Amino acid sequence: MQGALAAAVMLHRAGYDVWNWEDRALFRAFRWLHEVNEFPVLLGVIAGHVLATRSPSLFEGFHPGFAGLSFSLWWLPAIFYPYYAALALSALYHGTNGLFIAASVFGWSVPSGLRTGWGYGLPLTALGSILLLGIGALGGNLYEIPDPTDNEYARMWEEFGADLERK
Repeated sequence: MQGALAAAVMLHRAGYDVWNWEDRALFRAFRWLHEVNEFPVLLGVIAGHVLATRSPSLFEGFHPGFAGLSFSLWWLPAIFYPYYAALALSALYHGTNGLFIAASVFGWSVPSGLRTGWGYGLPLTALGSILLLGIGALGGNLYEIPDPTDNEYARMWEEFGADLERK
């Protein structure tokens, strides 16, 4: 939401009437997040993601990269498979819709068949399936991967007291 609001402020300063687009969609989204009190939860998820992916670079001197992702899928699969699936699919959905909105803002014509129905759902489903297969591959479900506990990210968690008994 913060990214959408920041983009809206920049577009508004550039002369676009962003606050009234799509029947005031930004306002409605912001109000809904506050009404259902999930906004703090969302901020917590975002903060947790940023801390988990960026703090090793800032404080430990290394970037976790794909080894860190594979480790998290190995270490806590019940948490991280759904998390990364939701992250990937929501990025796909919102990125696609953002492209359509951007196209209309810049006056580019997008055929209506690409915005609704099979023309939208089929490619989105195919791309979503590819993303889910990619997550499975990073977790070692499609082919053999290197030991997910043999990297700096796993050793960092072990130093913090995580029990990384090899499965």
